[in-house]
Amino acid sequence: MLITAYPLAWPPTSQRTPSSKRASATYRAGFAKARDDLLDELRLFGADNVVISSDIPLRKDGLPYASFKEPSDPGIGVYFRIKGQSYVICCDAWDRAKDNLRAIGEYISALRVIRNCRVSSIAPIVFKHKIEDYVLQRPDVRSEPKRKRSTGSSKSDKSKSRSQKKTQSSQQPQAPKQSTTLTWREVLGVACDVDFATVRAAYYACAKIYHPDSGTLPDSERMKAVNIAFEQAKLEYVR
Repeated sequence: MLITAYPLAWPPTSQRTPSSKRASATYRAGFAKARDDLLDELRLFGADNVVISSDIPLRKDGLPYASFKEPSDPGIGVYFRIKGQSYVICCDAWDRAKDNLRAIGEYISALRVIRNCRVSSIAPIVFKHKIEDYVLQRPDVRSEPKRKRSTGSSKSDKSKSRSQKKTQSSQQPQAPKQSTTLTWREVLGVACDVDFATVRAAYYACAKIYHPDSGTLPDSERMKAVNIAFEQAKLEYVR
């Protein structure tokens, strides 16, 4: 396959998104910023021999122009090498070329964050019992052995016995209440002193895991919590 920066050289192993299913993205960055940020992310990722392939005309240095007429095919393919190994990342899910370019840049940024964390890959856990068996439960309250009823007991003895039972009942241990409230930093898994680029990368890393449609471990409730946390983060950093 001949890899060209112009026109678009789409890798034959990757499926295309039908034009009717392309969506509008909410990325604010223009094409020039998306292009330059992507090149910075690839540099930090240790990549070289970068080729941004698209249906956008090229400048003299081989990079696509920032000002152009939107092509009929907004797809973007990015080819590069790391330690001699060739890679390609492509995107045509969005209806504008700048948004597909931005999405690839965000993806590379998220990969950098994951690599720098040096954690193991996500693996499923096979429980021997149901997860409900591990939920904290209130300790069982053992009932006291029944005493033989005494026919000669007085009223004062009975009232004293009742008051003792009330005292013992009030002293029974109660199950501690667990707090489930997490800060947005705890939800996204970032430290207090990170910049917004790291927060954004952590958000996309979580989305790759929990997104109900495309995540590796789809979970709509967790994805909802991740979205809320990211919105709270944006409010804090925009101020």
